[in-house]
Amino acid sequence: MPGLSRLEHVELGVVDLDAGLDFYMRVMGMAELGRQGGTVYLGYGFDDNYDLAIRQGRTGLRHFAVRVDDDEAVVHYAHRLKDVGVETERRNGTEPGQETAVRFALPSGATMELVSVRDRRYHQPTAPVRQVSGDCPVDIHHINLMSVDVNTDAMFLHDVLDFKLSDVKQSQAQFWIQVFSRYGPQHHDVGITMATNHHHHLHHVAWTMTDWDHMRSFIDRLARSGIALELGPSRHVTGSSLFAYFWEPGGNRFELSSQAAVLDPSSPTRYTDADLGDISAWGPLLVPPTFGRGT
Repeated sequence: MPGLSRLEHVELGVVDLDAGLDFYMRVMGMAELGRQGGTVYLGYGFDDNYDLAIRQGRTGLRHFAVRVDDDEAVVHYAHRLKDVGVETERRNGTEPGQETAVRFALPSGATMELVSVRDRRYHQPTAPVRQVSGDCPVDIHHINLMSVDVNTDAMFLHDVLDFKLSDVKQSQAQFWIQVFSRYGPQHHDVGITMATNHHHHLHHVAWTMTDWDHMRSFIDRLARSGIALELGPSRHVTGSSLFAYFWEPGGNRFELSSQAAVLDPSSPTRYTDADLGDISAWGPLLVPPTFGRGT
């Protein structure tokens, strides 16, 4: 995981485990790190930590994890969660590379972890732990959740877990439609988008690309594998990152992300009017009806 991003890993359900594995390893360029109880752990080869876990079943989010600084921080937040009446589960060493973790549910029901990991080395492109493919993503980047109550989930992250709110998009009645929150300096580690179905907790998982040429090369790779883009490429208005979205064969939406804004710890929250069509800084895009759908 690069130092700017604090999203550590995501676990997803996929409709076909074998097809999912083929895509993640052959097209996305991940390596299998291990299996446990029907779950397969995958990662990019720069460290021993996993980026993605998949399990056959209903599509969508099983859990996601944000890395905190150390074991003491995990203990600190476990106590704070208990103090506000949130049920928690300690999961120390139960996943590859994990030292300590506390698992809990957000108010909307999405399952989240705070984790510390054993392997904290920085990425060295010339000395990866495992073979990596040059035109594939280099790491996980962020997650965008879906929630029927964006305000409550966002303020839980802010008040209980010390996340900062970078951007809030709100309706004319000041009803929160979308929030971008960060635990580190990157513009957002966890985004939250309004859902109309309380069973949908995931809008997308984003993957780190180094620059525009890297993104273009990987989009060509997707096209050679029969994967079409859902939206983009372009540059976001909010967060300023380059983006392209697609649906992976397992049934979940992915984003390619590069050049996201980096914020000062004291940067204030920016409040703007919500407009789903105002997504591209390069000019209007035809946003497909599917883009509001989650899993």
